[in-house]
Amino acid sequence: MDAMLISVVIPAYHAKKTIKKTISSICRELGSDILYEVIVVENGPEDGTRQVIEALAGHMPYIRLYHSVQGVSNARNEGMMHASGKWLMFVDADDELHPGSGKRLIEVMQTSEADVCLFGHQSGEKLRPVCSESEFYTGSEIEAVRIRMLEAPTRYMQVWAKLFRRQQVVAAGVLFEPELSMAEDSDFTFQYTAFCRSAAFYPDIVYDYHINPVSVMHAFDAQKVEAYIRAMTVMTERMSGESEAIQCACDQYILAHFHIAMVNGVFCTGNDVFCGEKVRRIRDTAGHPVFKKAIRRVSLKSGGWISRVTGLLLKGHLYGLLGVVYTLRVWQKRKR
Repeated sequence: MDAMLISVVIPAYHAKKTIKKTISSICRELGSDILYEVIVVENGPEDGTRQVIEALAGHMPYIRLYHSVQGVSNARNEGMMHASGKWLMFVDADDELHPGSGKRLIEVMQTSEADVCLFGHQSGEKLRPVCSESEFYTGSEIEAVRIRMLEAPTRYMQVWAKLFRRQQVVAAGVLFEPELSMAEDSDFTFQYTAFCRSAAFYPDIVYDYHINPVSVMHAFDAQKVEAYIRAMTVMTERMSGESEAIQCACDQYILAHFHIAMVNGVFCTGNDVFCGEKVRRIRDTAGHPVFKKAIRRVSLKSGGWISRVTGLLLKGHLYGLLGVVYTLRVWQKRKR
């Protein structure tokens, strides 16, 4: 009997309207020539998602349905517990596999010796590849890979558009942190790469990320900044014992999430407080120890020009100008 090649884990929270399209994209790309399973973990109040999945499972025997307590980390952990594939892949319930990606994914799964494989994704009309040509790293090169990923977390650190070697995940005992409601996927990726002996980057686009304006990431939530602070505090704790180079890259990682917290949690559409109050929130958040330390330590010589400019504004306490940057960023995202 052929071995299970991949387990695709989908956390499903209020996913009635999108889950069928998501699962259909997976089945379309993986086809019928390999053995795989689609593990859907419902983790919210009943909204009809279960009935949709059960109807699909009636004629798609590779679909598995489980339940967990609320929280995306709990759902993914539950899914991993039931997985049996050689590879793990995480797909969100409102996203899809990119059309035409299946052949390449299967080829990589059948031939790659890497512990983690990174691919590109499409967000709206924008293609976001992780490299221009295939790259493979092993041994002492892995530290440079982790630094590269930490310094550009929105490009490299999310768990989707990746293949994780399941036995390595199990052996390392890596789980998603249920305490985190933000950056929990980056936290998982960081933990796992600490145990990786090899990593591969592929230029292929395999994942379609759909921007949902009412999702946790993009809807206004007054507690979102505090959630990012918790996530960055956990990351700081995980830095204990890491090399100085990794810790320096972590400063870039933390500042990137400072900017994400401001754009998605303070300046986002739906927050109608006065501009002066938003600028005050920039100042107060920058003064939190976890961000204050990163702002002080971060080098302005690394990262892209945007990160260097925003880092300079933070170091100079030019919060009003930062407010303008964040406002323009929100406008840009809304227009896109």
